[in-house]
This record gives sequence, structure tokens and C-alpha cells, in this order.
Amino acid sequence: IVFMGMGEPLDNFEFVMAAVHIMNEQQGFDIALRHMTLSTAGLVPGIEKLAKQNLPGIRLAVSINAPDNETRSRLMPVNRAWPLETLKTALSRFPLPHKGTFLFEYILIKGVNDSPAHAEQLAAFIHPLPVRLNLIPCNPVPGLGFESPSDEQMNQFSQHLVKQGIFVIRRWSKGRSVSAGCGQLGRSR
Repeated sequence: IVFMGMGEPLDNFEFVMAAVHIMNEQQGFDIALRHMTLSTAGLVPGIEKLAKQNLPGIRLAVSINAPDNETRSRLMPVNRAWPLETLKTALSRFPLPHKGTFLFEYILIKGVNDSPAHAEQLAAFIHPLPVRLNLIPCNPVPGLGFESPSDEQMNQFSQHLVKQGIFVIRRWSKGRSVSAGCGQLGRSR
């Protein structure tokens, strides 16, 4: 079960926690916490609040999308309130199970966050956190001006991270034609 999509799960903390408990309880759906993932854009107070819950094994996915504060703030206004350094501190305090990892999501946008320097900065940000990185090509939306990188650019970015010891998963979206794909940073009107 993944709490993700349009809307920020940690902005709706009480109701999301109620859903997690119902899904997890034996009288509910009896789904183990290790089979649940909460996704966030990086709401540090929500991450800190989640860390204090007794939810051993729940997974945390974090949308990163840029390795520097200037670019990330442009793409994700949440970064203005909780910049990358603050986010990393909160993540370093988050209780992971033995051999547990964070799932980072990074939408690769041609000419915005896809350079070798960005890959180097991203690797530096990730270390020493235990992370699996979902690398997702941007799904373009008319009027936003964002483009997908080429397969070659995706490969180069991915390989640079792999050489730095980062576990990378390349994701492909299936909702592009209806403006509903993973990696969609907006929608057409």
C-alpha cells in the first residue's frame, strides 16, 4: 500500500495514521507495516511526527527532484520552508528497521536537474543515508516547458550514481497520454 499521489499524506496526518492503523490491525486488513509506504515532498514536521509513532517497518518515500536548494525550491516550493539540509537531518533521525532504506524519487528533467554535476551533488546528498533511488523521466505537460531527457542522458545520470554506490531503479510511466503519469509535475487544463 502506498500513500502517494495528488496531495501530501503528511499534510493529512491524522487521517493517514487512522488508515494505516486500520490497514495494519488484525481486525482490519491485517497488512504488515513493511508493506506500507508513506510518500512525502519533504514536510519535515510530518517526518518528525511520523518518527515518533510506533510504526516499526513502515517505509518512507521522499520526492527529492533536485540536489540543490535553488533548483529544488523552484521545482518544489516546500523546499523554501524545509531546505535539503533540514530534510536530511530529519531523515537521519528517522527510525528505519534493520537493513531498511528510504525510497527517494527523482524526476529527471532535461536541462534542469540532469547534468553530471547534479548527479554528483545528489550522490553527496544521499550519502550516508540508506537509499534506493527511483529515477523517473519527466512526463511533459503542455505549457510547463519541461522535457524528458533522452535515454542516453538517463543512462549517464543513472550510471554516475551507480558508480557512487547508489542503488538506482529506473522507472517508466504509463499515464503520460492522460496527464496522469508518474513524473508528472503538473497537469494540462
